[in-house]
Amino acid sequence: MAELIEGLVISHLGQGIAVEHDDKIVLCQTLRRLETVAVGDRVLWTQSSPDQGRIEQILPRRSLLMRPSRNGKVRPVAANIDTVFVVFAVEPYCDFLLIDQYWRFAKTAISMRRWC
Repeated sequence: MAELIEGLVISHLGQGIAVEHDDKIVLCQTLRRLETVAVGDRVLWTQSSPDQGRIEQILPRRSLLMRPSRNGKVRPVAANIDTVFVVFAVEPYCDFLLIDQYWRFAKTAISMRRWC
């Protein structure tokens, strides 16, 4: 069995996920049975080639920021966050409902962090 390596998810790149390990970035795919991986997740992955790998496991999260999607469900945006800054411009049009939704989800993520 291949060695499991711990890494940090730093970006979603289309179908691939960028994982940082030892100051290197590796493009990884996920196992289909895994839940959705979020930026900030600590993961265990195996190397399939010098610059590619496969995420085998998502390590426990301290917090999870989620947002509503178009189909009425919620999806993860970021994991293991400590601080949230809400920044918006007043022009062009500012969607205050969207800001309220982000604020609510951020508050929930911070509350969850206390219990994880």
